[in-house]
Amino acid sequence: MMLCGCCQSQQGQADDPVVTTRLEPDPVLQIPVLTVTPPDEPSGTSLAAKAVDAAAPSHGITFSFELPDKSVRDIVFVERPLGMDFTSTMPMFVTAVKPQSHADVAGVKPRWIITHVQGARLPADLTAAMGEILRAVKSLPVPKA
Repeated sequence: MMLCGCCQSQQGQADDPVVTTRLEPDPVLQIPVLTVTPPDEPSGTSLAAKAVDAAAPSHGITFSFELPDKSVRDIVFVERPLGMDFTSTMPMFVTAVKPQSHADVAGVKPRWIITHVQGARLPADLTAAMGEILRAVKSLPVPKA
């Protein structure tokens, strides 16, 4: 994917420098991940981070997590398996994150609480909550080995 910084100045003159960045996949971990920054956080977003946002496929599944400090983090998963284990009680806490998994690369940590899937609050009933998660994740592609 190629991105150009054609809007670097307000004058837009032809002699303005053009910034070109080429994003290469990590040769070891070829896992597409998008971390969404909540709107109330400062946005010192780099060009590379904006490129990841622009490259994110529209078929991802957004999980909202409540962190131990009570802040909220949205993570968009675009492949399965997710690579995280969680409690079989409500609320659902992440208990483990598999190394080099989709969840690990996205920065998911143990003790985070899964609160929403695709913007919908998880039901208070464990069976219903698991059903919502499984329905959402089922639509994600599995990477080819």
